[in-house]
Amino acid sequence: MPKKKGTNTTPETPEENTTEEAQEEQEASTDNKLAKDLPELARRIGSTDAFLDRYAKRIAAVDRDMPSRESMRDMLASLPEEHQEAVATIMRRMSSDKKGVYSADDRPDYTELRLYQGTGADPNRPDSAVPGQFYLTSKENVGKVFEGTVIAIWQGRTMWPSRDGGGGGARMPVCISMDRKVGSRFGNCSECYNLPFRNGQATDCSDDVVAFMLTRDLQDIVLVRFSRTSEPAGRQLMRFIKKSMVPWEKWFKIETEEHKNKESGYRWFTMSVNLVEEDGKAAFVDTDLYDFCEAMCTNAEASYILPGIGRIYSQAEDAYEEAKEEDDADGPKPMAKKAGAPDYDDIEDAPDSV
Repeated sequence: MPKKKGTNTTPETPEENTTEEAQEEQEASTDNKLAKDLPELARRIGSTDAFLDRYAKRIAAVDRDMPSRESMRDMLASLPEEHQEAVATIMRRMSSDKKGVYSADDRPDYTELRLYQGTGADPNRPDSAVPGQFYLTSKENVGKVFEGTVIAIWQGRTMWPSRDGGGGGARMPVCISMDRKVGSRFGNCSECYNLPFRNGQATDCSDDVVAFMLTRDLQDIVLVRFSRTSEPAGRQLMRFIKKSMVPWEKWFKIETEEHKNKESGYRWFTMSVNLVEEDGKAAFVDTDLYDFCEAMCTNAEASYILPGIGRIYSQAEDAYEEAKEEDDADGPKPMAKKAGAPDYDDIEDAPDSV
């Protein structure tokens, strides 16, 4: 009902609606606005605000670069004839949209390169593999040298259950990071007491480098993990890549090196990385393959790397909320070490111990 003139000199303002329903409506409205501004890839990945804020530019770039089926067909047709069949085979293998397949996990299933230390029971290892040799999880024996070029590469961390700390026979990691910034169980790496070599002391957590590599014979795209004593080789590969115009500029060879403890006689094997050379010069990847390599890089980022990082950020946030609930009276606290491990499927079982 309108007020009489002169009864109130202060302009009327609508009362603030502080009800829970109004707050939820406002948040939903904000979320809807933000969702419209996000690339399709960001909406598909989801994850946390921290993830979206940190990787917003990268997600937008990957979303923009996603190749269409038409562009992939055109790219395939433009390749030299000797490459067409091999590249077409890889494209079919990497496709997550296979006729008649309705998998709950639509990410591509990459073959993995592994180094046999002489111990461990891996059902994916071929019977012909001997200690010091590489093999593929497709049960192919590679030998002591693997050659390929890098499609994508990242630096992460993995914390395996302690052999002496009640880890038992667990073969899943306790905590994993794909950017060395956030771990799936313990949150921010910079604040974690398990950070590798914190205060000069080694911990159960260790740095690793992971790469997707196109084999030199163009038969497959392989996941290569440089961990534990082979992590320095991964660092070397990262140095090579940072100096390259594109990751797939040159061919690399990964070799095995044997080490032996003179006192105990115990031996183990590590990886080393060098450039492939031809006539004393670095062997360069045929530039005709560049468009294909870039398309496979975009596919790896969109279907494996960014979703993997996003899941880790979500797991870290869930773990933090869980820790808060356990001791809510004292407020938030650093995440305590938990028994067991997250159900994380972007990493294979623990590599053979060295």
